[in-house]
Amino acid sequence: MPKLKIALIDDDHARADYIKNSLLENDFEVVACLTLDHLNIFRLEDLQADVILLDMDHPHRDIIESCVSSYDLPTVLFTKNSDKDTIKQAIDAGVTAYIVDGIDPARLHTILEISIEQYKKHKKLEGDLKEAQTKLA
Repeated sequence: MPKLKIALIDDDHARADYIKNSLLENDFEVVACLTLDHLNIFRLEDLQADVILLDMDHPHRDIIESCVSSYDLPTVLFTKNSDKDTIKQAIDAGVTAYIVDGIDPARLHTILEISIEQYKKHKKLEGDLKEAQTKLA
């Protein structure tokens, strides 16, 4: 099975390096490891990632929306923030999975695969809706 290609975006540089090394040790391919210090997420355009992994202490809806809308990839958010409104905003912004827990490499592959499948299902439903709307117009 091919390795999952991950674009890692974190709001903490030291943690990003730690997570990147952990991902590599657990047979993932990290195609990008970016921090949010200069909102440099736009460098993802040329990458062939399967999924975006966001790890943020304080999720920002604008950054999440930028990732979701700009790159059209499943986006998994790991955070310690369990605030109900923050979760709702992240889901509304298009996050495929919102995980309130640390990144456990033993569970990560399953979480990412589920997120990818959920994303595909959502995209299919969007396409079906557009098709139905076109037929009704």
